[in-house]
Amino acid sequence: MYLENQFGGWFLEKPEESAVFRADFAALAALALSAEDSAALIAERAEEVR
Repeated sequence: MYLENQFGGWFLEKPEESAVFRADFAALAALALSAEDSAALIAERAEEVR
């Protein structure tokens, strides 16, 4: 796994090093809206600010 921020980047090569990041990504993915629901939400918010 490659991680990067404004200060540089680094590789995590051992499974135990990247396990936390993989778990966090999986949790975020489970909470994410579908592409269709995301588009609908964006359209709703755009109407609210017009």
